Amino acid sequence: MSQNEMNKEFQLKKHDILCNKSVQYRVLDFIGEGCFGKVAKCINLNTSETVAIKINKELIDHVAEVKMLEQLRTLDPEVNNLVRFEDSFIFKGMSCIAFQMLDRSLWDLMYERPAVLTLNEIRPIARQLLVAFKALKGIDLLHTDLKPDNVMLVNHQDDPFRVKLIDFGLAIPASEVREGMIMQPCAYRAPEVTLGLPISEAIDMWALGCLLAELFFGRGLFTDNSTYNAMKTACHLLGQPEDHLLNAGKYTNQYFKRDYCSPNSRWRLKTSKEYKDATGIQTISNWIFDTVGTLDEVVEYNSNANTCVEHEDIMAFLNLLKRLLDPNAATRITPSEALDHCFVTMAHLVDHIETYSYPNAAYDLMTVSPPFDSEECDESTDSRDGFSDTDSSRYETADSIAYNGDPPTPQQPIQIQKNDILCNKSVQYRVLDLIGEGGFGKVAKCVNLKTKEITAIKIHKDLIDHITEVKMLKQLRTLDPEENNLAHMEDHKDTYSYPNAAYDLMVDGSIQL
Repeated sequence: MSQNEMNKEFQLKKHDILCNKSVQYRVLDFIGEGCFGKVAKCINLNTSETVAIKINKELIDHVAEVKMLEQLRTLDPEVNNLVRFEDSFIFKGMSCIAFQMLDRSLWDLMYERPAVLTLNEIRPIARQLLVAFKALKGIDLLHTDLKPDNVMLVNHQDDPFRVKLIDFGLAIPASEVREGMIMQPCAYRAPEVTLGLPISEAIDMWALGCLLAELFFGRGLFTDNSTYNAMKTACHLLGQPEDHLLNAGKYTNQYFKRDYCSPNSRWRLKTSKEYKDATGIQTISNWIFDTVGTLDEVVEYNSNANTCVEHEDIMAFLNLLKRLLDPNAATRITPSEALDHCFVTMAHLVDHIETYSYPNAAYDLMTVSPPFDSEECDESTDSRDGFSDTDSSRYETADSIAYNGDPPTPQQPIQIQKNDILCNKSVQYRVLDLIGEGGFGKVAKCVNLKTKEITAIKIHKDLIDHITEVKMLKQLRTLDPEENNLAHMEDHKDTYSYPNAAYDLMVDGSIQL
């Protein structure tokens, strides 16, 4: 009996039981369907956990996807914003892969909303996907199928804009990629794939640029039913790929023609008629993004900035978009570079946080993915000595604060700079400015990224000074700082504990301004 015959014979219905050797799953509902098969919402009868089970029609698809998912096991799915792989098995000739149950896709979100996403809503999505692609690049894996359907919100009501990357059925190791392979949906396909140039992880960055543009405009930049039209639109918005790329492309002649009348016989895009005459394929006409200006002009036209800060943010987004949609894969921005881009880090918004509400709204939405890696923060020291969790004193418990920078050396003290991050396990402080200096060290004006409160952080060079001052401040906890006109200590931390180090960054306390 063939695989298709087995699939026709077994019609999966609600309340049916899927089982492997040790676990049984009851089908609660069907929540998705595609050319691969269906996705069922199921309950694990052993643990009562709700999961999503992807049911493939073809076993060969099962083998390929499970192989990729096993490779992903080396990555933490929570830290790296990847869907959690739970189980895989074959049931009555059907491939079943169980994943954590998520909320809805970006596609669903876009078409449920009456308005397009704002930049403050796009930013956390961008950062989380960049973290995911940085992790995939670290294990030399290409996703190849990024689109709004394959980005899922975890729980949009309780954790807005927390997303995960899903569907690794078409993922491929970088070592197995060959020039000329056709991959990615047409509307998200990188130029190097269309032209038959070398393929790398950069194709996922192009697809991310397409996705972010779609969130911003409310519709895709490129058509999904014509590779010629997608290339035509890319040339219109971004400029034609450089001649050295077209010279090397295996498929360049399908879309471009040498203009022997031009200097150096340069390439030009074929007309729609020339493309049809050569291929027999009728191209679509009047695609919306073929009738507007460049990407710069269309972003400016669609922006609705009310303040100079919002306009600056739009320009930062445009810059990131152009770097993601660089026609040359060799110069396209990488995940690591993009994570340091000002649109993602919000460095350009820091100076305006006390003047405008827009930056505060930006920071609020970025709590799902703060613009720095929490694992970079030192969590080895918890300075709770002498403090009670239930103490009602205004001198609050001091959690560890770590300077998110290079470790100090005996010869070189830590250099605190504007926009540096000081962080503990639950709170992060961004340095807005340095407002004082003395023999002890420096005082930095900072913003608590969790509460948006402005604080002053005293930074000691000497460990003994830190211990002495904190000891005195702990004694003051018996006094009300407001009634007695005393500074309010909020936090302190011995950031680095390098034996025999001449300098340690010490945050004695955040003094409320």
